[in-house]
Amino acid sequence: SGPNVLGRFLSGGITPRTESHGQVFRASFRPQLRSIGFLNWLQIQDIGYNATFDWQNGPVGRNNGAAIRNNVELRGGVSLRIQDLWRKFAFYESIEEAQDTYQRAKETARRQQAKAREERKKAREARRLAEENGEEIPEESPAERESTDRAPDEDGGPGFKGRLTSYARQVILTATGIRDFNLTYQDSRASSSSNVGTPVLDADGNVLDVTTYYGLRDALRGNGASLGYRFGFDRQFDIEDRLIDPSLQVSDLLNDSKRFQGRTTLNPSQALNVTLNWNLDLSESETFTFRPAIDDLGIITGIDTTITQSGNNKASVWAFGANYLDLFQAQLNTFNSDLIATGQEDPVLIPDADGDGRSPLTNASVADDFREAFVRGSATVDQLGIAPFPKPTWQVTYSGLSDWPILRRLTQSVSLRHAYSGDYAADFNTNTAFTSEDTLRTVDLGSRRIQFKVEEYQVNNIRINESFRPLIGVDISWKGAVSTGFTWSKSNSYSLSTANFEVSENKTTELGVTVSYQKSGLKLPFFRKLNNRLQLQLNITRSETLDQRLRLRRALEQAITDPEFTLQNALEGDNISLVTAHTRLIMTPRIAYQFSNRVQADFTLKYEKFDSQDSRQPSSVNINGTFNIRVSIAN
Repeated sequence: SGPNVLGRFLSGGITPRTESHGQVFRASFRPQLRSIGFLNWLQIQDIGYNATFDWQNGPVGRNNGAAIRNNVELRGGVSLRIQDLWRKFAFYESIEEAQDTYQRAKETARRQQAKAREERKKAREARRLAEENGEEIPEESPAERESTDRAPDEDGGPGFKGRLTSYARQVILTATGIRDFNLTYQDSRASSSSNVGTPVLDADGNVLDVTTYYGLRDALRGNGASLGYRFGFDRQFDIEDRLIDPSLQVSDLLNDSKRFQGRTTLNPSQALNVTLNWNLDLSESETFTFRPAIDDLGIITGIDTTITQSGNNKASVWAFGANYLDLFQAQLNTFNSDLIATGQEDPVLIPDADGDGRSPLTNASVADDFREAFVRGSATVDQLGIAPFPKPTWQVTYSGLSDWPILRRLTQSVSLRHAYSGDYAADFNTNTAFTSEDTLRTVDLGSRRIQFKVEEYQVNNIRINESFRPLIGVDISWKGAVSTGFTWSKSNSYSLSTANFEVSENKTTELGVTVSYQKSGLKLPFFRKLNNRLQLQLNITRSETLDQRLRLRRALEQAITDPEFTLQNALEGDNISLVTAHTRLIMTPRIAYQFSNRVQADFTLKYEKFDSQDSRQPSSVNINGTFNIRVSIAN
């Protein structure tokens, strides 16, 4: 019963059994550099350190040791205010002040010109009315005859000389116009170990129990998980303190993840804004499996350790100009180079005869050639040479067109947009066929057989996505409550399957047009004062999609057997497989009317036309309409 158990526990008759134990440690550090005058342009973000330790005892009745794990996360970053650094120099401040003075003078001249144009317009209208009414026509004043479109030509101010000087200053300010550069870093490391503990054996060597240590006091005495393991400095547990048995799978699992992110903004002028972003993610897992080594007599002679690795990488890249034919040409050149180096007229077995370490249709060579062909600047940053060096993606906006004389008279605002993003992702793992660096295997290529060395690691898939969203975008607010928008977007995705050496290529081009009109304060019969509003909007998008598979092996087989083969043939016939090709047109008109703050209604019609260019998906036309009325009732 409960009292008896409690009494035995208090008297020492029974010992409690701990099921789990945990530890959490957090620390942060915030360097203060603002107080140092010369370094106040440099800001160190909070440096954070988190460490967790978990211990889980084995089950009662079948205790095979405890499971332990730790996790450490380190994060930090730095912000560099580059422009503030430049402003510590007097010459840079003088350039900025001169440019500000120029801009103010230019704006003043523009307002004066607008005012003069308005006065001339009023004067011409007055003379026209006087002429129509038969009145005396006032003479045109000298001020009206004088052109005011030309700004005063003073040094540093508006005018040709001022503009020339301003351009030179603008070049300097643009080259040094990085206001800030933010870089963040996050490193996560997790480790887990199974079957931790010291076995208690009987006279026959059978395991009776497992002695485990979990507390901080035990760690200080040198038992169980050490302080280094608890705080994440040690990753693995001593194999001598593990329960190694042929029926158990004793393992250590190590996971590492690193993330780098960079961001900066450029402002060459008040109307032009450019944002740049960098991203890099590196993840890796390493598994250690321990089993007892047993000789022919059934005696344990040691511990066999098997190590396997896997991981994935992701980076922001530039993929514009990607060309599958570059990949094909590189593989064909590798084959021809080895073929010539054999010195035989028509060999069947083709090894790496030229000694460059490359053979066609191997995991390593195809993955490298794919990255070279589809990524601009393919230098790598990881130890295995898989993750490319990150490149910045960007977003650009420009609003200066509304200051042009013609557009200024017709529009309220004009904005140009452009954006590019690209990312590269690849996953890899240990090649189970690898036993040593001299292990050889073969792959058939038509009537030839390619001999190559088995790689220790293999890439499974590589995926590249890039998009111009938009490639060009124009947003215009016209005078008269009319707004229009135009976008031209493109997106491409490529993937390499190293299982069959096929490249998937999906390309989409989209055009979009938006027109909207809004009118408030409409007059209705029998209603004198209404807070009503009418909205008319039309959205039109047209997209073209092409999805196809490019067969690298099939094209290489044709290239080495057909004497009339040309490079373009790699994109023809059986060397390419069309998955889908279609065009989609969507038109969506919408009418919304707000009668008052409590009564609203809208009608939307969606017209979609799908034109298929292959037989897998039929063409179709869909029309859907919705009508909504919302009434808000309140006391």
